Parts: sequence; structure tokens; C-alpha cells
Amino acid sequence: MKKVYTRTLVLSLIAAVCLAIGIALTVIGAINISKGVKNNSDGDNKTTTPGTDVKSTTTSNGGTGMSSGSTGSSITTTTTTTIPPYYYPPRSGIVFGIISGGEIKPEVFEYIVQEMIPNIITANWTQPQRVGALCYSKYPPNQVVPFNEPDYDTIKKNISSFTWTPNITNISTELNQIRQLFLRQLPLEDKYMQTILFTGISEKEDIENSITDGMMLNESGQLIVIGVGRSVDKNLLKKLSNNVLIWYYGGNEKQITSQVEEMIVGFNPNSFSTTTTTAPSTTTMVSNVTSMTTNSFLTTTTPSPTKVPVIQTTTTNSPIIYYPCFTDIILAIDTSSDVLSPLQFQEQISLLTIDITSLWTHYERVALTSYNNNFNSLYTFNTIRNHTDFTSKINTFTQSEGSSLTRLLAGLLTLETDSSGQLSIFIFISKLNYADLQFAKAYASQLLKKGKLNFIILDSNVNPYDLVSLNASKIVSYNFTKESLPGVKSFFETSYSCSFVPSTPWPLTTTTIPTTTSTLAPTTVSSNYYPPKSGVVFSIDSNKNIDTNLYQSLKTMLTSNIITSQWTYSSRVGVLGYDSNDNTETSPFGLPNFLAIKEMVNNFTPLSGGCSISIGLLETKLQFYTSLQDDLKYMQTILFTSCSDMNDINNATVDAFFLREMGQLIIVGFGGNVKKENLLKLTDKVIIWNGDLNDSNFINTLEGWIVGFEPSTFNTSTTPPTTPGGSFAPSKVTKNPNTTSLPPQIPYYPCQTNIILAIDASSDVLTPDDFSQQLDLIQNTITTNWTHYDRVALSWYNSVPSTFFSFNTIEDRSDFNIILKSLITQGPGSSLSKLLSSLVYLQNKNNFKTSTFVFISEVDLDDIEKSREFAEKLLKEGYLNFIIIGSNLTPQQLTRLLSLNPSNIQQWDFSDNNDVLRFFNNSFDC
Repeated sequence: MKKVYTRTLVLSLIAAVCLAIGIALTVIGAINISKGVKNNSDGDNKTTTPGTDVKSTTTSNGGTGMSSGSTGSSITTTTTTTIPPYYYPPRSGIVFGIISGGEIKPEVFEYIVQEMIPNIITANWTQPQRVGALCYSKYPPNQVVPFNEPDYDTIKKNISSFTWTPNITNISTELNQIRQLFLRQLPLEDKYMQTILFTGISEKEDIENSITDGMMLNESGQLIVIGVGRSVDKNLLKKLSNNVLIWYYGGNEKQITSQVEEMIVGFNPNSFSTTTTTAPSTTTMVSNVTSMTTNSFLTTTTPSPTKVPVIQTTTTNSPIIYYPCFTDIILAIDTSSDVLSPLQFQEQISLLTIDITSLWTHYERVALTSYNNNFNSLYTFNTIRNHTDFTSKINTFTQSEGSSLTRLLAGLLTLETDSSGQLSIFIFISKLNYADLQFAKAYASQLLKKGKLNFIILDSNVNPYDLVSLNASKIVSYNFTKESLPGVKSFFETSYSCSFVPSTPWPLTTTTIPTTTSTLAPTTVSSNYYPPKSGVVFSIDSNKNIDTNLYQSLKTMLTSNIITSQWTYSSRVGVLGYDSNDNTETSPFGLPNFLAIKEMVNNFTPLSGGCSISIGLLETKLQFYTSLQDDLKYMQTILFTSCSDMNDINNATVDAFFLREMGQLIIVGFGGNVKKENLLKLTDKVIIWNGDLNDSNFINTLEGWIVGFEPSTFNTSTTPPTTPGGSFAPSKVTKNPNTTSLPPQIPYYPCQTNIILAIDASSDVLTPDDFSQQLDLIQNTITTNWTHYDRVALSWYNSVPSTFFSFNTIEDRSDFNIILKSLITQGPGSSLSKLLSSLVYLQNKNNFKTSTFVFISEVDLDDIEKSREFAEKLLKEGYLNFIIIGSNLTPQQLTRLLSLNPSNIQQWDFSDNNDVLRFFNNSFDC
């Protein structure tokens, strides 16, 4: 045999022997594993020691390896498992998108990237490789934090480095870029992606262009949209996702941060169906749950439903009584930092949580709000469980700059409750300016129709006289001292809209109980408002310098392209032509059809004056808002202008604010001289028209703003609500202004007259003892036998008319005495003019004359002159009587006081109480 074949044969034999040895060792190893490794009850492989002289075997998920060696008397067999990674939030990619521009101003943008997003990403989050962010810019480079960053500190640092740019992009581009850059390359084999988008814009056309990308992002996980500011349209944003939150910078940051984090963490990638089975009411299920852990995944098994022990309780009417009485309560917390120090702000909260609400029950009927320059942090009815929950929620409030009573009152009007009772509203206030006061009046009058509107002045920065013009139900001052605390507590106790206390209290919790509902056949009335229910006014710049053809095109565009055949209720649509000389031409409210409006507008001609936005807005307010139909609560103003002079715009600021607050203000610039950036000082809804009647983008945008207006809805149902069991719910007993709150058989004493009592609360002349004697005189001598306290108004004054209770706010003599002894306190100064000017606003809707009694300890000659016009007004309503306390007035002061022509005057030296009583009895205008 040749050597070459011999070598080959030898090598083959050696290979065969090695293979046989390998197979033998493998068999031995398998036998050892089967003998030595046991499964514990949890399914994990554990170490065992079967005996001596056993080979050591290590097993892992990736395969089996073997090592040989002597272990003496004991050999350990070890097996390990690979634990799948833990995901928090649930397994998914997470991308933050920020649109720079619109309502997201530089300071807002900075807060988002440096505070809000880092706070959303909590320390519990795992797997940083699946988190990214994008701030798209029209001009490269984009600002991107890609997937696969090593840790969250790096992610937060890189997001915080994003910078604001004025190059506003849009939603459609941002969502498309997120889809392109992130959804196509999800890390860690993730199948889903959560997208969180911050936007300060909500243009209709842009959103329509975003729907495809939005749908894909929703289908691929979930899309959360955070609209920033009041100009964003929540309804439009909801076309992209059901997960839409509105954030007001400087207000509800903590709430939004918490909600977004909860939505991200609550995402369930494995849930695609929802069970809507209704559980039995108030049924408590107690079950034995067995857990089995296999390979680190938790599988929970429950016994068959037939084996589950059930403890069922039947809900009956709650034994917990209503305290305070049966009334819905709204609390508005002042979070402005303009006046209140951080310490005072906390004391305001402590006053409520410790001194006012600690004994309250039925927190489901309490709504908690806060306000600064915006209406913020809204916890509506049926969202607060108990006092602990109330305390937790109120402690989330933080301070910020600004204060707007108008926006607060407008926001409160949107609150809805299922109760038929009236509201008890308490507003804490530390700051008020004249313009805000004027704008707030319209909303205050609407709130007063719903119940009582009470104010708590914090410290002394708001003049109570100003709040008088709002017809506030009651006002009190709180100066953060222990001495003023009892007065505030008594104020709350006497200021609720308590019409009744149900003999059987309603249930504390909302429990589904079978009901029998009585349904009255409704009277069908068309309510198809298009645009939404509101007045709509078009104010057209008709100045002499407008090109004739352009002016005609403007009228045609308005009557043919904007006001279409879909519009309904022509009586609420008006048109105004204006110029700088106060010349106007008008198509008023009330026209029977849109053809009549078109014909009237077509007859408009250019006027003799120039262009003036301020005049246009002022005339719109004067001619249309004052004539708005009673059933319309809002008015949309669309102003067309060919000018944008900043001096004129500065003059228009107040009326622009008013028209915005009364509905919405849209400004359309046309011609070649308008600057959009100037017009944006007046409203955020500004659009420029180039005069082209076929400009569909312009027409669609303008129509979208008008039709997209969303006025707040109000319940106006006249069908009595039913209680569980089918009976009608108790309804609020409202006072008829033409009758009294006491049974009619009780005679009037004093006679049928309205009575105003004004107490001298100045500390300049009156000592505490003098002041106390004055109150005793009123309580124990003058009012002893009085009836019908609903026709009594009570005021007290020093340098300002500090607090007063108008007509129909004092229930009875007991209520009167509580106010007299608990709430009235002295203070420095004395102003008769401010007092009288506040009293002229008091009105009672009965036909009685008014008898006014003013206690006076000091006067100022100049102040008397300021009082003259108000004294004359009070004299027209009835009698004006003065009671001079002590002998501090000089002959000159007394002569000047008499020049106000009081009906009667009496001096009281603290001893002749019966003389004062006779004076009162002879001084009523009956």
C-alpha cells in the first residue's frame, strides 16, 4: 500500500475514535443533568447536589457547556436564565416633538425643553435608547435627539439645548418628519411608538394636511397633542388625536406634566379591544388570586367566576348630611404674584384647607379653580372625592404674574353641574384695575343669575367700592391676621345659596340605581346654528381712500363667499361701515333674511373720513354689542382694515380686549399698506387678503375661524330633573324680587320701604367703645322689631366702603346680627363720597321707596363736594338721613353737610337712644 493511502486511513480511524468519545461524553452529561437538575415550583432552574464524583455542568439559555473536574464530596450543578429587560414606560419608542413659533414664544419654548420634558421623563424610566425628540425648522439643520442615546441625562441635556427659532413650521411637517426620522427605525425591536407633540398653532388647513401622518402615528402607538395657549382650537386638534390637552403657560404646568406622564406610562401596546360590560352598582368583589412566575414574566390566574365569593352591599341614601347646606360651591383661588407674597399665598390656601373646609362634606359638589392672568387649574364638579383630595389638589397651585377677573368670571360660566340648586361662588382677589372691572361686569351679571357671587379681598389692595359695581352678593376683607379670621369664617357661613336642606340627604357617591324617568314631550324648535350660536358682525373699513374696485370686491366677497347659503339665523348678523370721522353705515341686527343683508351692504359707499381701527372697534361695540339678542351670550367681530398705524392700534387696545373677551375678534387686512405684525397686537387671528375673490385659501381660513368658534354651552332645560326612584328632584327656591322671603301674612315693620344702613367704621374719631355702642344701638334699639330683612342692605365704611350686603342677601334677624357682630371692623380714614357712590348701585326690584341712614363721626369739606351728585341720586330714590355721632363736627362742617339737603338729620351723644329710635321711625319713606 502506498504511503499516501496509509496516512489517510490512519487519520480516518483517529477521527472515528474522537467522535465516539464525544458521543459518549454527551450521553453521560445528559444523564447527569437529568439526575441532578430539578425544577422548583416557580419554574426556575436551581442548583442541586445529587452525590459524589459527579461532573460539574453549567447550563444557560444560550446553550449547554461542560467542564470536567473532581469536586471531592460534592459537585454543584448551576443553571441560569436570561431575564428579559424591564420597560417603564411600557415597551415602545417615545418621541417628543416641539413646534417653535405661534403661541410657543421663546420663554414658553425654553420652559418646555428645560423643565417640562425633563420632568415628564422621571427617574423611573428605563431603556433610554428608545427615547428621542425633534424640533423641526424650515431651514436646516433640524434639532434632533435620535434614538439610541446611552442614558437619560444625555437625552435631557440634548433636549435642553434646543433653541427657539422664529421660523414657524406647521403641524403637518412636524408629524411627517417624526414619522420619517423615528417610526421607520424603532430601536430594541420595538413595534410601537408614542408621539408627544407640543404646538401653539391649529390652522384648519394645516391640520387637514396632517391627518394622514397623525393617523399613522396613532395606529403605530398613540399620539398625544399638547395645545399651548388660548388661541389653539382644541376641536381642530382632536381631528388628529383623542389625546388632546390644553396648557396655559404660567398656570397648569404641573397638571399637564402629570397628565402627559400618566398617559405615556398608561400606554398598553397589547390592548386592542375594550370591554364595556356594566358592572352591578356598588358591588364589592373579593377573589383569591394565584400568581405563577415563569421566566420572569408574570401570569395572573383567577378562579372561575362561579367560585368567587361575592360580598354585595346595597346602596341606600347616605347618612352623611350636607355641610355646608345643600348648595354647589365654586372656590376661585388668587394665584397672582403681582401683589401676594409667597407667604400670603400659602396663608390663603391654609385659610381654606384648615379654617373653612375642614368640616365640609360631599366634595363632589365643590369646584376648585385658580386664576392669575388666565383661568387655570380647573377641578370641576364631581372630581374631588374628600377633604384629603381637596387639600392635595389645592396644594398643586402655584403663583404666576398677572390677574384677570374677567377671564375668571368668563371661565366660571362654563362650569356645569347636574344639580338644580343655585351656586355659591367665592372669589379671592388681590388685584383689580379699571379696565378689567368694566369688562367683568357682563360676566358677573350672568353669574348672579346662577346664585351668589361673593368676594374675599386679600389684604387691602382692592377697593371694595369697585366690586360694588359688580353687584356682588357679599364682600369681606382678610388681612392675614388672627383678628380677621373669625370675620371671614362667619362670612362664609352666611354667604351660601342655601335654598333648602333635603330631609333625606342625597347619596354621597354616584351609584347606578334603576330609575323611572318621566319624559315630557318636547317642543321642537330648530337650533341648527351655522355658524355656532353667537352674534356675528362684519366691520368694513369704508374710508375715502380705498380703491373703488377693491371696495366693491370686498362687499361681494363678504356677501357671496363668506356668508353662504349654509348660514342660518340672519337676525344675529350685522354689518358696519366705518371711517375715522365717526361716520358709519349699518346693516343692523334683526333683518329677516340674508338677501336683505346683501342688498343693504351692496348700498354701502365709501365715507368721507380716513382709516381708523380704533373707531371701527368702538362703533362695533357701541352699535352692536349693546343690541345683542338676549339669548346670545357671545359676539364674533370680523374687522376689515386697510391701515395698521401703531398709534391707532394703541388707542384700539381696550376695545379690542373687550370684543375678544365677548367672543372673538378677527382682523382682515387688505390693500398694500397693512402690516400683519402690527395687527397681531390686537388679536392672534389676523389674515391678509390680496383682493382676489377666488383666493380659496383666504376664504376657507376666514370661514373656518368663524364657523369653528366654540361658545360655551349652558343648560337651559326646563324639565325638572329626577331623583333615583323617579321622583322629581328638589328645585332651588329662588326669591321673587316682587315678593318677600317671609310669609305674606307677617306685616312689614317698619313700613313697606327698602332700608339701607351705613355704619361708621372709622377709627379716626370713634374709640373701640364708641364703635361698639353704635353697633349695640342698631342691634338692640333700632332693629329690634324689624321684619322682612330681605329689603335691608347693610354697609360700613371708613376710607372705603369696606364690605356690604345688598338687598336680598340677609335672611332674617339672626343673620343680620351675625353680620353686625362678627364681620364689621374698624379701620382708618373716612370717605362719605365713596360710601354714597357705592350705595347708588343698590337696587331692589320691588316698587318700594328707599330709606337710607348714614352714621357720621367726621367729614372733610372737599369730600362733601364730591358727595353731592351721589346724594342727589339717593334722594331721588327716597329719603337720605344722617345720624351724627358725638360732637366732633365744626359749625362749618355741619353747614356744608346740610348743603347736601338730607331728608332728616339727628345728633347722637351715646345716651339718648330713644330719641334716635323716634328719629328712625319718623324718617322712613313709606
